[in-house]
Amino acid sequence: MTALAMKPRLRVLVVDDDVVLCEMLCESLKSDYAVSPAHSCAEALVKMRQRPADLVILDYKLPDGTGLSLMLKLRSLSPRLRSILISGDLVEAKGDPNFQSAAVGGTLSKPFTGERLRYAIKDLLGSSR
Repeated sequence: MTALAMKPRLRVLVVDDDVVLCEMLCESLKSDYAVSPAHSCAEALVKMRQRPADLVILDYKLPDGTGLSLMLKLRSLSPRLRSILISGDLVEAKGDPNFQSAAVGGTLSKPFTGERLRYAIKDLLGSSR
């Protein structure tokens, strides 16, 4: 298959203030997706405006807000954006008033494996196509 015939790779924005974890997630996904890291809500918004993502994987607790409040802002930029919320405390995240309106497509409880993340992405993409 020529480069022109290849399908464009899905763009994934990974948002987590834990720099090491964020880089590990990006590394585990880069063979299948065009991945970009961000470590705060503000950085994620800038990156989304510069190069919109198809999927965002975001932590619940970020230094300048919650992943759910960020998701609402990102969705205003890209209404069809798909998302997976990751958190060490999904009970708290699911109790957040923004949980329903953010309409996250999936959740993962930390810690999780790269394999589990890839499965969650494939599950989400399969249910949205």
